[in-house]
Amino acid sequence: MKKRLQQLEVSVSGLEDVRLLVNTWRQVLFLAGRDPADLMWVSVTVEDRVPGEEVRLRFQEYPEILAGFIKALEDQGRQVICEELIPGILSTCRMERTRGH
Repeated sequence: MKKRLQQLEVSVSGLEDVRLLVNTWRQVLFLAGRDPADLMWVSVTVEDRVPGEEVRLRFQEYPEILAGFIKALEDQGRQVICEELIPGILSTCRMERTRGH
């Protein structure tokens, strides 16, 4: 049975969080033996955004790589709260800083 790619959408409100997500994603792909430069690895949605409104970043990969991505974010002091919108296809997440980070 062929593995299916899944999507993980993370909402953030600051450029610092966007940088953290992208840098962590690159590291996770590298550690998984993937070359981030050869992949369509992240898409960003910005629709008539007003100051303070969230930006959504969507990551597409196999479930085990997405799980590693969430763990890597948590290891950096972020709390990632996810909800599976379409089981096995799309999850949405919010990312918050934990105390001390």
